[in-house]
Amino acid sequence: MARDAAHPVLRARQRRAAVSREAVDDTGRLLSTGIAWIITLQAFVNIAVTVGFAPSKGFTLPFISYGGSSMISMLAAVGLLLSVAREGRQARVGGAVNSV
Repeated sequence: MARDAAHPVLRARQRRAAVSREAVDDTGRLLSTGIAWIITLQAFVNIAVTVGFAPSKGFTLPFISYGGSSMISMLAAVGLLLSVAREGRQARVGGAVNSV
């Protein structure tokens, strides 16, 4: 049961790791790796508490549990992750990165 609950989290982390490998510079690589670890760790702690493997720590489940500041910080983190992915994709294709 715990394996079935953790499977979507592992798949999402794998996708974020792919963004890290395609990052243009070291800053993007470190940023995307850190964001992937934060989201994955929060999800695993929440799953462990729900299944009963760990004591309650008060973490919210990313993008699911209601928590105003937690939701805002996770959305900001994913926005940064999308920005790194877009820059990596544009550099791979050969286009210029648009700065707004």
